[in-house]
Amino acid sequence: MEKLTMLGTGHAMTMDCFNTCYVYENENGKMLVDTGGGGQLLRQMRGAGISQRDIHHIFISHRHTDHILGLPWLFRGPSWDSELNFYLHEDLMKVVPGMLELLFPDNMEHLPENVRFIPIFHGQDGEILGRKVRFLDLHSPNVPQFGYSMMLEGDRKLVFHGDVPFHESNRAEIQGADWLLHEAFHLESEPPMGGPGGPGSPPPMGGPGGPKGGPGHSTVKQAAAYAESLQVKHLLLFHGTDNDLAHRKEKYIAEAAQVFSGEIFAPNDLDVIEL
Repeated sequence: MEKLTMLGTGHAMTMDCFNTCYVYENENGKMLVDTGGGGQLLRQMRGAGISQRDIHHIFISHRHTDHILGLPWLFRGPSWDSELNFYLHEDLMKVVPGMLELLFPDNMEHLPENVRFIPIFHGQDGEILGRKVRFLDLHSPNVPQFGYSMMLEGDRKLVFHGDVPFHESNRAEIQGADWLLHEAFHLESEPPMGGPGGPGSPPPMGGPGGPKGGPGHSTVKQAAAYAESLQVKHLLLFHGTDNDLAHRKEKYIAEAAQVFSGEIFAPNDLDVIEL
């Protein structure tokens, strides 16, 4: 039994869905991947039937607010009664322990017995919940960002690619993966973050994906094209817009299917994907 519970599926500026984060679960337990941007994390976990006490592994991709600021809310509840493992690259090792010490100075004396901060680096192999993992530098054009590959049951591979486009240096690790979890900031046909001049609108989009891709982000079609070139079997798109949330899933799948021949998922918040 292996599954993903999508606690959030939106990018940093979405209001009608939570920021992208999820729980990976197998027979050995649960791992939280990113924490969203605030206290709604606890509401999403409650909606998914997941308790704070169920989480004993946390992987954080990078220090942008929509991926890390849910973390303090986990520590507002009862303390864990068993070990909690954080997997943090060098940049986050400078941020996470200091953030917790600043916010919870009275509790820090208890952290050494229950919390471990595990440093990770590119190409490092490890094991989480009985599965082999390899940590990947995603070569973000902004702040340092890591993802991972994980070997699932049946010698299948899942790759979590954070919220940046595919980087050629990781091709060998991703090629032929059974599952690729990739950001898809918006459709080719829609402006990101509400459009030019609207609330939260960014400057004109440029960056690795061309004029529509945005600084450090991909359109749905671009993400699907990466997946096709990598010959992955299942593509899961997240970190999307909420411009038309009621129809986002069907629109994202339709655009991705133009260039990707495998199975496509564009989950909404609290959707569960069986792996």
